Amino acid sequence: MEKKLLLKIVLLLSLILNGCGKEFLEKKRNANQVVPSKVADYQAILDNRTNINNNYSAQLMIIGTDEYILTDEAWNAIGSTYSYLKNGYIWADNVYEANDVNDWNKGYQLILYANMALDVEKVKPTNTEEIKEWNNVKGQALFHRAFAFYQLAQTFCAPYDLMTADKKQGIPLRTNYDVSVKPERGTLKQVYDMILQDLNKSVDLLPDLQPNNYRPSKIAAYALLARIYREIDQWNEALACAEKVLQVKNQLLDYNDFRNVNRYTFGGLKNGLDNKEIIFYCFSSSGYLRLIAKLPENWHDEVFGEDGDLRPSLFFKDNGLYFGSYAGGEYFTGLAIDEVLLIRAECYVRMNEIPKAVQDLNNLRKNRFTKESYRSISDQTKESLLASVLLERKRELYMRGNRWSDLRQLNLDDPKNRVTLERKINGTEYRLEPNGPKWIWPFPDVEQ
Repeated sequence: MEKKLLLKIVLLLSLILNGCGKEFLEKKRNANQVVPSKVADYQAILDNRTNINNNYSAQLMIIGTDEYILTDEAWNAIGSTYSYLKNGYIWADNVYEANDVNDWNKGYQLILYANMALDVEKVKPTNTEEIKEWNNVKGQALFHRAFAFYQLAQTFCAPYDLMTADKKQGIPLRTNYDVSVKPERGTLKQVYDMILQDLNKSVDLLPDLQPNNYRPSKIAAYALLARIYREIDQWNEALACAEKVLQVKNQLLDYNDFRNVNRYTFGGLKNGLDNKEIIFYCFSSSGYLRLIAKLPENWHDEVFGEDGDLRPSLFFKDNGLYFGSYAGGEYFTGLAIDEVLLIRAECYVRMNEIPKAVQDLNNLRKNRFTKESYRSISDQTKESLLASVLLERKRELYMRGNRWSDLRQLNLDDPKNRVTLERKINGTEYRLEPNGPKWIWPFPDVEQ
């Protein structure tokens, strides 16, 4: 790549306003950067954990759910820096107050880096080893772009409905890093088509496993595909993808091996590197929320109240604050075996494969309860077993961003499981009705 082109890229990066916050712009002002000319240079773009793995922001998806409560005192003390948290907690009309929106900015930053890395196509590999490395980089870039678009869609788009997806607006689909080209805003169907296309391409390019879980692998792509197919009610495809993952990697942590030390329970696992459950490691900043969000009283009994369940003591401090993330002090938003196992269990239930669903559910539960108290699930009806799977999702995937997607899907697809969310602050009650417009977070003010 010529130096002239490099300077153009740096200038474009520094000028990009659609989807890039001020901090990102400052990082790209230095024109004395290495010119990407080899596959390794493009791999280096994707190996920058600060720009990639630490950028999977899902703050709004977490803020909007029923997984936590804020006291009046805590809510009143939230300053203007965190207006999105204060306003988002009550699903206010004006959420951002003209401030930057991390979920939007970081999502499009990720897409920008992924599009840069896709320029690896300009490198012509000369031997078998270089071809493998070239495929690997391209596959990773496609994965990151797909995952970023997926999170943006879950936040800023309507939940997917096959009957209306081609009629509903989606998000801007940026496929390059040239800011002179304004990205078109796709329909919801076009957004999901692109996500699935990128992921299905990536599985043909990526190795089954990577040297570490910071790099997405083939099974990471299959895990994300399983999640998406589940959310759009394509159960056969979700099952097939979950199976692909679990054939290669299926180990669970035994929570009996951990103790409540009133610190981050899983923080000693080297930022996820030593966590055998993690398929792909990334996180969303917990920000100020981690310091004030407490487990709701009804969740103590209804969700985490089963005798012998180790998760309450490993996930929560005595004061109700959460410290059980697989990302230590941040919110883990990556992909892990526990989620894939629950996806497969739910697929089995919905396809009337009850014994197989029971087996998967028990496989998870025996690693989450004390040895003395564990009792296997058996002889359940399809309806009761589905309820058990959904309950385990609430427990197991706590504060990962999944709950927002689950509620949107259930509200759309399953009238019996629809949920109305409620808050009460300073004596005023707030409600988020099923399928209401506020299940879609607004675009940033500058994008309106």
